Amino acid sequence: MELTDADRLQMTTMALMRHSIITGESASILSLYDKGNENVSATGGYSQVTLKTLGSGTLPSGTTAIAKEANRVSVNGVGYYDVQWIDVLFSNNTIDLTNYDFLRMKYEIATSSAVGANLAIAIISGSTPAYTAIKSMVGTVGNGIISIDVTTYTGLYHVYFGTMINGVASYYITGGITKVWLLKDGNK
Repeated sequence: MELTDADRLQMTTMALMRHSIITGESASILSLYDKGNENVSATGGYSQVTLKTLGSGTLPSGTTAIAKEANRVSVNGVGYYDVQWIDVLFSNNTIDLTNYDFLRMKYEIATSSAVGANLAIAIISGSTPAYTAIKSMVGTVGNGIISIDVTTYTGLYHVYFGTMINGVASYYITGGITKVWLLKDGNK
């Protein structure tokens, strides 16, 4: 029987709890998005930002690659000629990363061109998301978790997640994002 990402996440959570009990060190999780719950008290909710970041082409009016659903953020993005663009959910509040080790995102990719269309999670100190993310995941079909080590970042940052697509019409990605969280790992 093959383990699912949900099984792995539950096993990791249990292992961290056991470690905490045995060593007295603690692990903590701050949920930033969980199957539709935006944890407004921490994030301020999320604003959708669709932004052309490079290229001489234009995005068709009304173009989006992500949509909020009841239990996930669905992804359906395609490339447009000579346009590098992002479509992300951008936290309305800045979040203090000082006491956390990892920023993680649980995703599923149903179809992908495998190049030029990424699911991504990122942090930025400014008030506008950028195409260049600290960490992004090239579209490999399947389920997984993107993990960014944030131990060197202190202070307040916006968190954003969604799609980043480079400018060729043949690039595409479909799937969804179900969880985003910060983790303080007691093992560090």
